[in-house]
Amino acid sequence: MIVPCDFYIKVYLPSIKAKVAEILYRQYNKKQEEIAKLLGITQAATSKYISRKLSKKISEIMNRNLIEEIARDISKSLVEKNYAQIPFSKEVCKLCGGCKL
Repeated sequence: MIVPCDFYIKVYLPSIKAKVAEILYRQYNKKQEEIAKLLGITQAATSKYISRKLSKKISEIMNRNLIEEIARDISKSLVEKNYAQIPFSKEVCKLCGGCKL
């Protein structure tokens, strides 16, 4: 049985992380190792996100306006080291529309 959160965690979460990685790399000139540490992922995953070696579904979703908006907010908070302002779990659950963590 698949519940809505399963889909969002498997597709939307990687989409957000990919967009954040891309923003940190292209707009904030962060190195892949720095991005990996900030996102809690490997450098290899960071490279995959930046080079867009992603599934078609994740690639499509990461370019949606809401994903871009969330990723910009998260990226800015990470760069400013304002971790309390990172709306990550709240925003992911907002996307789900029913998942309450």
